[in-house]
Amino acid sequence: MIDAEPATIPDAQSAAAQDEPALMRRIAGSTVSLSGRRFAITALSGLSVAFVARALGPSNYGVLASAIATFNLLLGLSDFGFSLTISRELATREHEGRALMQAAFELQSMWALVLALAMAGLALATGIGNVHGQALLVLAPAVAVSGLVSARSIFAVTYTMQRLVRIDVASTAAQVALMIAAARAGLGPPGVAGAVALGYAVNCVLAARLGTRLVTRDSRQRTSRRLLARKVLPLGLMSFMSQVYLTIDVVILGWLVAGRSLGYYGAASKMLTILQGTAVVAIGAALPALAVAARDPQALSRISTRIWHWLAALGLPCFVATALFAPLLTKIALSGTFAHTTVYLRILTLAGFIGVASAFLVIVLVAKGVVRPLMIQSAIALVFNVAGNLLLVPHYGVVASAWLTVLTEAIVCGCALFTLSRRVDFGPWLAVSWRPLCALAAASGAGLALHAWVAAAIPAFVVTYAALNVLLGGWPEELTPARLRRAAPDAGGG
Repeated sequence: MIDAEPATIPDAQSAAAQDEPALMRRIAGSTVSLSGRRFAITALSGLSVAFVARALGPSNYGVLASAIATFNLLLGLSDFGFSLTISRELATREHEGRALMQAAFELQSMWALVLALAMAGLALATGIGNVHGQALLVLAPAVAVSGLVSARSIFAVTYTMQRLVRIDVASTAAQVALMIAAARAGLGPPGVAGAVALGYAVNCVLAARLGTRLVTRDSRQRTSRRLLARKVLPLGLMSFMSQVYLTIDVVILGWLVAGRSLGYYGAASKMLTILQGTAVVAIGAALPALAVAARDPQALSRISTRIWHWLAALGLPCFVATALFAPLLTKIALSGTFAHTTVYLRILTLAGFIGVASAFLVIVLVAKGVVRPLMIQSAIALVFNVAGNLLLVPHYGVVASAWLTVLTEAIVCGCALFTLSRRVDFGPWLAVSWRPLCALAAASGAGLALHAWVAAAIPAFVVTYAALNVLLGGWPEELTPARLRRAAPDAGGG
């Protein structure tokens, strides 16, 4: 039975007065919960990719990947900055939780319904007689339910992520089981897309129902939908363009490329999505604390430095290991039929970590209320990626799209670094990075030296990295076992 007693949303004054080490332990506790969620969902997603890709084959899996990429694109447009805005507002505005959520649900649900109709129209334009159009049509109803997704912000602000983890893991497990069943039953991309839509809709409803019970009700408070819309709009434009430039390549390839290469790239892109989701769990958990600290440069520097340390020590090694052992990972997850996925996966891992760094820089800027430069850099990235795919893919194939993704992420990261350099001192970030980087360089050397014997190369990589980090003192102190044990009660688990 899920405990749904109301949790306290910290206002700016109480959060500012909070002991910073205790705050970091709460963030670490939320991060641990999110990491556990991501580990479970990664395993389930990997299971779905393995069974569904094998059952459908490269060509049909490419069609499914393109349809789901379109679905995710519209989900990104449906969120349209609501989650970022609600996370920031709940962290800094006192006693307005229920009113904020009611206004957000009303606005976002109307917008989501418009997008659901647009996706149905896209399916009709594609053609109901082919499996691509059918998959798009099946996914359309789930877009309408996405108007409830901003409720997930409540769990981050109240540091009660364990409650959300239960919903996510249970609904994902059911979704994956349905996807595998549909694929093995011969229902093709439309049947698997139906399982994706059902799982997403159930997750949204359950999270919204529990999330709204975690905030207090105050009948005297009202939130203007017009005022909320003005705050959401700039963040929405920025976040949507970010979502587009990250996923538009798979959508475009669905129209430009046919056959096995689309399936290979779709599988690599899916594996990258899983990996990136694992690496950025700390970023979402830290946004409320960053928003509260945004007015205090020293506090913001300390908190952002610690979160960056987590990404350098735990996120970057995941991408390096994926690049080093890509052939084995591809073979285990997708079988030898998808061997050509390896080259795309290795290229995309480079884009992956640059993207994680960009996401963190963007979150710090959002916490400080700096949105206009983010809109400009996202627009530049979007135009570059779309134009590059349309011009280069017909001549150089799918590999051009992979390298364009790397360059796009580099553009975004460079722009974000320039914008933030005038507001945050990067010196402390560099100071906490050199030890994990030295350990990672040595671990990579060990892995490469034993690359012909993978059974020894992987343990050598892991042991070398872990041991050198311990010797050099490169582990973030909040994520050491003793700290995590103390963080557990603060994580908000029910």
